[in-house]
Amino acid sequence: MIINTLLILPFTVHFGLDGSYYTKDPAPKGSQFVRSQPIQVPAIPVDELKEVTENFGNKAFLGEGSYSRVYYGVLKSGKAAALKKLDASKQPEQEFLSQVSMVSMLKHENVVELLGYSVDGNLRVLAYEFATMGSLHDILHGADSLFHRGSVNSIANSTTNHDCEFEEP
Repeated sequence: MIINTLLILPFTVHFGLDGSYYTKDPAPKGSQFVRSQPIQVPAIPVDELKEVTENFGNKAFLGEGSYSRVYYGVLKSGKAAALKKLDASKQPEQEFLSQVSMVSMLKHENVVELLGYSVDGNLRVLAYEFATMGSLHDILHGADSLFHRGSVNSIANSTTNHDCEFEEP
């Protein structure tokens, strides 16, 4: 039984109840088709993202990466989010949505969860759960991290002053 049909030019993709998909139309010679499963997170309206970040303003700005800027906002769902505004890309929209589909299926206690996404022309935003302890880079290299030179020295000193027991494999 077909529950959903998605038109991806030049293909029509049909999704079944079990999450499977298939196409009826043959691929034209030389064309590429990006297969994707349904996206597991909601699309977030651009207007909501602009509202919660004050139009991606300085007050909400958290930091900048090699291909994005990150902003803080509380979504209408009530969840705090790190909103990753990707730099303009020439990547086709369907290819981007296929990648969003893959990331939306990642569920692990050690990985921040994708809460939603937004696509409006060249504007592409990914909303991740807000990591209250900061990024991995901040934790490893920041002044307040465990790996700050003074902290490492105090940890090393405290372990040398106490008996440590190790189990042999």
